[in-house]
Amino acid sequence: MPEIVCLGEALVDMVATVMGLNLVQTPGFNKAAGGAPTNVAAGCALLGGSAGLIAKVGQDSFGEFLRQSLWDAGVDLEHFLVTPEYATQLAFVARDERGVPDFAFHVKESADQALSPADLDLDYIGQGEIFHFGTITLINEPARSATWRALEIAEEAGLIISLDPNLRPPLWPSL
Repeated sequence: MPEIVCLGEALVDMVATVMGLNLVQTPGFNKAAGGAPTNVAAGCALLGGSAGLIAKVGQDSFGEFLRQSLWDAGVDLEHFLVTPEYATQLAFVARDERGVPDFAFHVKESADQALSPADLDLDYIGQGEIFHFGTITLINEPARSATWRALEIAEEAGLIISLDPNLRPPLWPSL
């Protein structure tokens, strides 16, 4: 059982190869595993902690890339779900001269937003020590309800709660 249970978006960041250019100007991109909760799970595992990720990706090459990246990092993938119904989210990112990112998200209905309360293993969540989640899964249903339910279970079980606000205004229907 992982000490840290993370829940949230698993996506592929398409990172501009040249810093200081915007998304229009950049000549190319490199892919990287991304999503704030995904990065926390991978970082914790790489640093020697035990971390699991509750997430949903598409049954596509990007979802497989994420699964392999997380496996290589040592993340528990028992609740890393794959769906043929939706695609894995892509986020294109360029950084200006100061390193400030410019994001463009490119999957309208993505697998990460399809995570539902029925996908949750409540015992898995409740047996951790820390529950970490972000706000991206609060944008749309059913992921919003899944996130709130997981948070309720974590609170009832007395887990330490960790939140990454990770506000991305273009993703929200309204601030």
